[in-house]
Amino acid sequence: MLAAPPADEAAYDQIYGIMFYTDFDETAYELGWLMASTIIRQDGKSAIFELLKQPPKQFLLRYQAVAQKQGKLPLFSPDFVQQVEVLP
Repeated sequence: MLAAPPADEAAYDQIYGIMFYTDFDETAYELGWLMASTIIRQDGKSAIFELLKQPPKQFLLRYQAVAQKQGKLPLFSPDFVQQVEVLP
């Protein structure tokens, strides 16, 4: 999306729709559940509440940090994480 960003809000809605309104919706929700449950196991239930007070990128970055330590969970690519890290 950074290489060829959508032209307007409607285009972003279409991309969002691919993940949440098509055959991929279960995958997206399961990934979110895996990420949240991983953080909860490591940091406790209050960690999700605290992450919600921060920029959204912190959720992904915290998951990635925990998953890297555990070594058994799916990881986001280094290029993707790098792009997330520079978000405001």
